[in-house]
Amino acid sequence: DALALSWGTATETDNAGFSVELMRPGTRTFQEVDFVPGAGTTSEPRTYTTRVTGLEAGTYHVRLRQVDFDGAFEYSPTAEVTLELATSYALSSVYPNPFNPRALVTLTVQSDQVVVAQLYDLLGQPVRRLFGGVVSANAPQTLAIDGTGLPSGHYFIRLDGQTFSVSRKVTLLR
Repeated sequence: DALALSWGTATETDNAGFSVELMRPGTRTFQEVDFVPGAGTTSEPRTYTTRVTGLEAGTYHVRLRQVDFDGAFEYSPTAEVTLELATSYALSSVYPNPFNPRALVTLTVQSDQVVVAQLYDLLGQPVRRLFGGVVSANAPQTLAIDGTGLPSGHYFIRLDGQTFSVSRKVTLLR
């Protein structure tokens, strides 16, 4: 859930700093996630560090945009970094909850596995199958909860994988 980055320079000339840019899994654009001030002009070697938090498991692309005081900039080569889960799975909160008629939940697993997700009523009866298939390791899978045609009330979404079983309470409001 965090990425620690460090890099160094041998010398610097007119260095305002470094824009740390990240391309998140499933996207094609870089976004600035931090700016680390530079040392201006120096002939001394420097080491820089930063920490990016709140990240989900997955493969990210990272680059630095070194910016001079006059606005000129240069990109570093792009590095690929894969964050893996420390536990067998991670399941987001259901959003929105209460919902009408759709909600989303995101599942990430540590190892490739077959997952079945179903919606149950309060009596424990299955009312709708939401997903059934392979979820790839460290690749967030967003699942839709569709309440179309169901009465208002409380339900449970249950996800069963090879390494976990988990449920979340959801409320459908019409």
